[in-house]
Amino acid sequence: MQYEQYGQLFFDAIRETLETMAFTEVVPYSMKIGERELLDPDLLRPTVCMDTNLSDTKNDFSITDYRWTFPLDSWGEYVKVPSLEESEIGRAERIDFDKLMNEQKDWCWACMKVNSPELDSVWFIASKQLSLELARTMCAGNTSQFGNPVLNDIIAELTNVLGGRLVMLLEEIIGRFTLAVPKSGIGRPELPNNMDYETVISKVFVDGVHPVIGVMCFKKNEQPINRAQSAKCKAQSEK
Repeated sequence: MQYEQYGQLFFDAIRETLETMAFTEVVPYSMKIGERELLDPDLLRPTVCMDTNLSDTKNDFSITDYRWTFPLDSWGEYVKVPSLEESEIGRAERIDFDKLMNEQKDWCWACMKVNSPELDSVWFIASKQLSLELARTMCAGNTSQFGNPVLNDIIAELTNVLGGRLVMLLEEIIGRFTLAVPKSGIGRPELPNNMDYETVISKVFVDGVHPVIGVMCFKKNEQPINRAQSAKCKAQSEK
C-alpha cells in the first residue's frame, strides 16, 4: 500500500509540474508497481490541490504576457490549475496508451539521481513531439529553432522541478532528500530493471494525445518507511 501512496503523490507532482510550467492538461492512465498495473480511478485522483485561497493583493493568478514569454521565471502557485473531472479519467481509460507510445517516432528523457536511503532515481520521459510543444509554450519560440540541446534542457528543467515537488510531497514519509543534476537525452532510454529496483511508474496523457511516463526507482530490499509511524512506535517503546 505504501508504494501506491508514493504513486499517487508522484502523479500529483507530474500534474502540477506540467500544468503550471507548460499550461497543459494532464490526465492519468495507470500506476504500475513492479509488474502490477493499476487502473482504478480512485487511485489516480489528485491527493493534493494547489492553494488558490490566497489574497488577491498578494498574488495575481492571471497568465500575463510576461508569464507566457518567461514561464520558467513565473511558474508556481500563481496559475490556477483545472480540476480533474471524472469524465477525464473515463476518457483516458478509453485511449490505448501502449498504441500511442508505439506511434511516437522519438523520445526525450531525463534521469535524476536521488540522495536517499530508499529512493534511487526519478525518470521523466516524453515524446519528442510533446517536447517540441512544451518548448514552444515555455520559450515562446518557433519550434523550427529548437534542436536536441534545447529539448534536452527543457526536459531536464521539468524533471528538476518535478523532483523539487517530490521532495515537498514525500518528505513526511521517507524523510528529506537531495537531488542531483538531471541527465537528459534523446531516444528510447534504457529503463531500470525490476530485478534491480522496485519501480513505481505513472502513465499520463498530456492534452489528450501525448503519452508521458514518470518512473520512481526504489532501492531493492529496502522496505518503504513511514517516518511519522516509526517515530510514534519509538516513543511508545520508550514509555
